[in-house]
Amino acid sequence: MRREGESLSKRDSCFICKKPFASFCNSHTIPQFVLRNIAVDGNVHRPSIFLNPQDRQSTVGIKGTNTFRVLCSDCDSRYFKGYENPERYSNVPTGEILAQIALKNFISRHAKRIKQQGLAQSMMNYSGASSRIFSDTEDVHKLDISEYEQQYEYARNAVEKGWSDRYYLQLSIQLDYVVPIAFQDAIALAVGFDQCKINDLRNLSPKYRVQELHICIFPLKSNSQVFAFTRNDDKRYRSFFKELRLLDTKEQLQVINYLVLAHSEEVFFSPKLDNKVFGNPSLKDVVSKTMVIDVPSTYPWINQETGEELVLEAFTCNHAFQTTCLLSAEFALH
Repeated sequence: MRREGESLSKRDSCFICKKPFASFCNSHTIPQFVLRNIAVDGNVHRPSIFLNPQDRQSTVGIKGTNTFRVLCSDCDSRYFKGYENPERYSNVPTGEILAQIALKNFISRHAKRIKQQGLAQSMMNYSGASSRIFSDTEDVHKLDISEYEQQYEYARNAVEKGWSDRYYLQLSIQLDYVVPIAFQDAIALAVGFDQCKINDLRNLSPKYRVQELHICIFPLKSNSQVFAFTRNDDKRYRSFFKELRLLDTKEQLQVINYLVLAHSEEVFFSPKLDNKVFGNPSLKDVVSKTMVIDVPSTYPWINQETGEELVLEAFTCNHAFQTTCLLSAEFALH
């Protein structure tokens, strides 16, 4: 069934240049030079290690960490050579770097949704029936794919035309130690502080565009870069960042730590962390939230008011201050 799903989602041309290829390069969302700074013997841990520390599948080699295969080697190197160069992070990331990161994020998102769509189709074929859950999931996948394609075009234009003002750096923190986390992804916040709504994740109208927040946590050789940015025309995050900037650096790191753990499965951890960390109750609780984040949008028949209350209460950023912060100096690798 899995093989059939992968076959249904397989491409025969490069996602960017559209030239036909029989095989594609192994593209990393998080640059490999970042992952190497937290790896042990070439391995890092997935978030699932917090749910089951004995699960061997929680450990993955950096060559297979957060990868996808939809780009030819020429496009992969040409479009992303700036942000995949460690020398570009001695200062605050430029608009050029932000555009390249956004482009990679949405190509990665698109590739994963296409793969999920193929798997869902395979499951439907295997079951021999078109159940409601498969039908509604397919609708959500199609909507997500359409949005990712629009976001991809926006980012690609910025990269190709050298526009440095298409993305706005909302937050940038430079740390003088190496954090034990590596992360790069775009997440859609439903709520900020005090249950203040940002995106309506239940809105399935094609006219409604979910506004994404890009977050990067890059551990470098002797320091770390933590930064967040949005499209320059995304206004829903204004109040959130206005409140975030009022906090001190320690509290800002707590919020970023909480956001990536609660909203994404694409965050990776250093095996150098003490084993006690992976048994931490507060971290286990926040990591487990990724399992329910899609419930209100994936299952539209859930009562709208109940579904929205579930999301706002579960994901409010106020929880950040009760969650162990792995970005603090206490957990620095060196």
